[in-house]
Amino acid sequence: MRVKQIAQAGMFTALVAIVTKIAQVPTPLTQGYVNLGDIIVIFAGFYMGRGFGFFIGGAGSALADIFTGYPFYYVTFLVKGLEGYAAGLTPFAYKPDLPKAANGLRLLYGSIIAASVMVCGYFLLHITVFNSVKAFTALGPNMIQGAAGAAGALLVFNKTVNKKIY
Repeated sequence: MRVKQIAQAGMFTALVAIVTKIAQVPTPLTQGYVNLGDIIVIFAGFYMGRGFGFFIGGAGSALADIFTGYPFYYVTFLVKGLEGYAAGLTPFAYKPDLPKAANGLRLLYGSIIAASVMVCGYFLLHITVFNSVKAFTALGPNMIQGAAGAAGALLVFNKTVNKKIY
């Protein structure tokens, strides 16, 4: 692990916390909120790999929950950490030697799986802590958040890494 990687991980973690805290839409039924932090969580998994993706997603999102007063920050650490981990798995990593379309598909699949991990994780939390009515009510907003995170991460990756994907 190099100093540059540690510094990047720290900056991404802070960025996840800031974006999650700033761009919040409350969902009063489940005492939570919908946010845009998933864009950075998935992008960080793509960019830095699964280990850093887990830390960045988990720590950054949990910090935002603590600052917001969301009582399930420890669940968020695990769920968002797994989301970042899933995005950084080797089968979804960008490979410069592959055709652009193949790389685009790899990243698309990775973002869909990462977003699905988040949706399923929060669904399990809601069904365990609340009840099935609240869990199914929160499913829609979480799916929208996951889709926005996946699409946003692909756009950010396409613009910042300068590897044009399709």
